This record gives sequence, C-alpha cells and structure tokens, in this order.
Amino acid sequence: MSRVSARQKNSSKLSNDANTNGAWKREREKASDRKQELKTLEIKKIRLDFQPPDNLIESTVEEYIRLIKRGDKLSPIRVRFDGTNYFCEDGFHRIEATRRTGRKNIAAEVFPGTLEEMEAEFQEKFLRRLKKELNRENR
Repeated sequence: MSRVSARQKNSSKLSNDANTNGAWKREREKASDRKQELKTLEIKKIRLDFQPPDNLIESTVEEYIRLIKRGDKLSPIRVRFDGTNYFCEDGFHRIEATRRTGRKNIAAEVFPGTLEEMEAEFQEKFLRRLKKELNRENR
C-alpha cells in the first residue's frame, strides 16, 4: 500500500470512526429528522463537564492532533443545544485535539435537545446493545 493510501486510510478511519457502527448510522438517520445546523463553535462554549477527562484515550487524541497538523479536515462534532448550552454528544477526542493545537473553534453539527434527552438516548442505546450481546451469548 502506498504511503498516501495508508494516510488516507488512517485519516478516514479516525475522522469517520463513529460512522462505522451500524447503530450509529441508524441514530444519525433518526437525528436527521430533527432540525440540524452546521456551525463553527468556540470550544469554550461547549459543555464537557459531564464527561470525565479520564475517559479520553490519549493515543486517539494524539492521532487527531497529527491529522490536524497535517491539514486534514476532521468530521464535525455533534452537539445538542438547549437554547443556552451546547453539550458534546460525539467528538470529545476531536475537541481535545483541536484545543491542544491551539485552535479556539471547531465545526459542529448542532441539534436541538437537552443534556437529559441526550443521556436518556445514550442509556437506551447502551441497554439495547447490552441486550443484543447477552442474547448472542445465550445462543
């Protein structure tokens, strides 16, 4: 494989990492029914306080930093906006990498919704996934 192809593959893998999951694709289709807006947001305006920094995977952040420094464009993060606050739904690693490279803004898909709604949907997806895994194990 050529060096360019390997870069493209790695870049594509990281910038589209969440999109490879079938459940994620279905969730994005459901989300597309809601009004979505693509914006450039100031990182400092995005609420991250509900996500422990210990959950960040350093190697993933470092790879995003390499991609940003190389000039690659990362896919937009996903946030919910309740009229006052922006809550990060997907993109914690991309936000951290962007912040560490000294940038103040990041591209974001903005959806209406509250933190409570976002967490309830996450719990629902988690429980569905857990049920599915338990069913596989019991076969």
